[in-house]
Amino acid sequence: MADYKDLIIKGKPQPPNKFIIMGEPMSGKTTLAAKAPKPLFISTDGNAAKAGLDAVNADSLSAVRDAINYFASSKDYDTLVIDTVEGIADLFEHSIIENWNIETGQSVSSLNDVPYGKLTGQFNKRIAAFAETLWGVPKNVMVLTYTKRQLDELSGSIVLASELKSIRQFTRFADGILLTSYDGEKYRANVVSRRTVMAGTIEYGGIEPFLRAAGWELPQRKTKVGSSKK
Repeated sequence: MADYKDLIIKGKPQPPNKFIIMGEPMSGKTTLAAKAPKPLFISTDGNAAKAGLDAVNADSLSAVRDAINYFASSKDYDTLVIDTVEGIADLFEHSIIENWNIETGQSVSSLNDVPYGKLTGQFNKRIAAFAETLWGVPKNVMVLTYTKRQLDELSGSIVLASELKSIRQFTRFADGILLTSYDGEKYRANVVSRRTVMAGTIEYGGIEPFLRAAGWELPQRKTKVGSSKK
């Protein structure tokens, strides 16, 4: 019988590579994501390409699917950016409604127009499957989402939340949730939540510059005594 010690996996913490970036329009979500290593944007508004970033302007679910498949096998890109998840959700909604109208001969314009949650159920399942697809990609993935202000019934305070009601399907896989803001002069970012590392030292590699720009707490770089920068 094999020694039980042979069955124990020696854990090694991995660098974070799945992120949610939240922020109001024009708050710097795309600007922050562009600091990630070799990003490819799946853009639903066309603004990424206008800013000089490599992007696929996705106007259909097939375009989104093809872009993800290309990214997963490409050596040219290390980070996939969904810009924005609300735009992708709109594509899912339009597809579900169009298919329903074709199959039933009806003419509904909203998921809620069909009773008993028939269409909203389909939407939630497809969003969940999309989230699992993204987080299954073995490279960096960033999901950009718009924020809205809402009242927290327990505390009575105003809190920021994603516009996408089913954002939980994405946040449950995320290594970190980041919030961007713009005060009219400077773009800022801070970490709302992050995955806890229980033990060990993380080697951050290429994602480190992005993390520093996002306000992620990282170990201080070691410098040699007596060295100076010119």
